[in-house]
Amino acid sequence: MTDTYKKLSQTQLPTSAAAQYTVPGATQAIIRSIVLTNTSASPRTVNLFTDGSAAVNSILDNYTIPANSRVELNSIVTLGAAGAIWANCSATVSVTMTIFGLEIS
Repeated sequence: MTDTYKKLSQTQLPTSAAAQYTVPGATQAIIRSIVLTNTSASPRTVNLFTDGSAAVNSILDNYTIPANSRVELNSIVTLGAAGAIWANCSATVSVTMTIFGLEIS
């Protein structure tokens, strides 16, 4: 069994919810930190989900990030093989999401 703590994903969020990080096969993931950085001059709203974008999958709903600022979420999220973090933002090329955590394979 191998445990690797690393940056799991770094993406700019789209306006339509989509998977931004998917756990590789035969692997589990423990997400320790999600950093959301708004690089635009306007506030932006983000949504985060696990394993799909239905309301039941929501882990952060319509959260507004002020202009030119960042938010760090330190809640632990566990995902099995093929589990995913989905996200979207109110405007493209505005918010970068960086996910740090542990992959166990």
